[in-house]
Amino acid sequence: MNKRIHLLPALFLIWANTHAGFFLGPLILGIYTAGIFYKWILKKTDLHELRSFILIIITATIATLINPFGYKLYLGIYNHMQIPMNTLIAEWVPPPQNYVLLILTISGLLIYKHLSKTKIKDFNVFF
Repeated sequence: MNKRIHLLPALFLIWANTHAGFFLGPLILGIYTAGIFYKWILKKTDLHELRSFILIIITATIATLINPFGYKLYLGIYNHMQIPMNTLIAEWVPPPQNYVLLILTISGLLIYKHLSKTKIKDFNVFF
C-alpha cells in the first residue's frame, strides 16, 4: 500500500472546504475499498490492508465534516441538486450523448492496449 494514501483525510478536508464536488470523494474511495474487500475474499490481500482502507475512508469522511456548516453541508448539496436551475451550471450537466461514444471508444482502446500482448504503435495518434 502506498504511504501517500494516508494523506487522503487531509486532502478531503481541503476539498470539502473548497469545492462542492467533494461528496464524490468518499463514494469513490468506498468503491475502491470494496475492490480491496473483494481481493481479501479471494485471499489476494491481507486483513491489515483492508482494515487500513476502511479506517482511511472513515477518517476521510469525518474530515469532510470539519467545515463551517458541519453535516449540514451534505444537506445543502442534496437540496442544491434538487433545484431545476442546476441544469444551468455547466459543471453539473451530464456530457452530450456523442461524448459517451467517444468516452466508450477511448476506454475500449485503453482496455485493449492494457490487455493486448502486442503493442499498438500508432495508439498515441489519438492523444
